[in-house]
Amino acid sequence: MPVWTRRTFLVTATAAVAATAAAAAVAATSVAAALGPAPQAHAVKGEFEALRLRWLDIQLGTGFDAGAEPYASRLAETGALARGFRESMAPAATSLWPGHSFDPPAGLTQSYSRLWTMTQAYAQPGTGLTADAGLLADILRGLDHLSVRIYHPGTTRYGNWWEWQIGSPRLLMDIVAALHPHLGAERVAAACAAVDHFVPDSMLTNHSGTSTGANRVDLCRSVALRGILGADPAKIALARDALSPVFPYVTKGDGLYADGSFVQHTWVAYSGTYGQVMLDGLGRLFTLLAGSTWAVTDPAGRSSWTASRRPTRP
Repeated sequence: MPVWTRRTFLVTATAAVAATAAAAAVAATSVAAALGPAPQAHAVKGEFEALRLRWLDIQLGTGFDAGAEPYASRLAETGALARGFRESMAPAATSLWPGHSFDPPAGLTQSYSRLWTMTQAYAQPGTGLTADAGLLADILRGLDHLSVRIYHPGTTRYGNWWEWQIGSPRLLMDIVAALHPHLGAERVAAACAAVDHFVPDSMLTNHSGTSTGANRVDLCRSVALRGILGADPAKIALARDALSPVFPYVTKGDGLYADGSFVQHTWVAYSGTYGQVMLDGLGRLFTLLAGSTWAVTDPAGRSSWTASRRPTRP
């Protein structure tokens, strides 16, 4: 399986854009209604686990019949992929799988992607590997290898920044969310420390450089999950507040325009790739945080849904 390019990863790793705009807003409203009023400060600690479980519902799905199509064949496919990755995993000094070196760092993101596939096979029903103890042990072995060898605060990033600050941390946080009860405090702390190192607060306090548009929403996603999984309210608040700069329409450069078009990389029209990623990310984060202490309440957020319907609705 070849190492994915950045663009291929962006296009294939996200959900369909049809589920991101109006549907995301409706989902967020429904979740908020189900939760009732936001809890008081003394109840914040109890929210972390609820938000972790909600994120798993968003990422893995819920309420479907694993024995019915199209779910059954897709779940079986996930199990088959996971078996292959499990069998071929061979930890070495500069890789976790043969042919996928950590240099260039696309090999790091690819390694986390394969561990995420294995995690899905473990966590979801109907894969043939559901709750398989041996698979879990291999996933943990792979996580530990990446943590010790490469993805830790002692590493200075090299090559493509995206792999270190978006590609790998997004996948790592998803894995930690799914396996949290099995990881232990030390592994969770190590994962959080890695995200803190590669995605420092300055990436979100400054709306410039690579922290704009879809990239910024992806950064916010990793930091929000890091806050939830590491029980750090300030990190969740930082991620929520850092979304606000992407809401207003822009008239030049990166962002969403009033006519619904989207630009990334200063001048490239990217409605179907980065635009999709941004809307997908906003939909997931709005839904994740709805009704919680960290709900997104910035009224400017509505502009994203209004403008996005023009180029993306059927």
